[in-house]
Amino acid sequence: MPKASIGKLPALTYIEWEDAGVIDGGDWLTLEEVRDQTDGKRYLNRSIGWVVYETKTLVVIASQLAVDDPPRYDLVNRVPKSLIRKRKEVQI
Repeated sequence: MPKASIGKLPALTYIEWEDAGVIDGGDWLTLEEVRDQTDGKRYLNRSIGWVVYETKTLVVIASQLAVDDPPRYDLVNRVPKSLIRKRKEVQI
């Protein structure tokens, strides 16, 4: 079976980024409960994927790539650059 030709792929990139986070629940919270769930907590994420879109303020990275014409992407994260702690292009 012949391989699909999709041309040049976006850069495969590893990023570590701090998630803004979501407070657990769904119920109304007191100020004390909000503080208990947020004070001093960091939500560090690691992603590897193709940078499919980028601006001055954000990076859009897709962890899955379908080799179609045109390519299609899945598991897409939109990450503000101000939350990225580490970024490195990956060679394969």
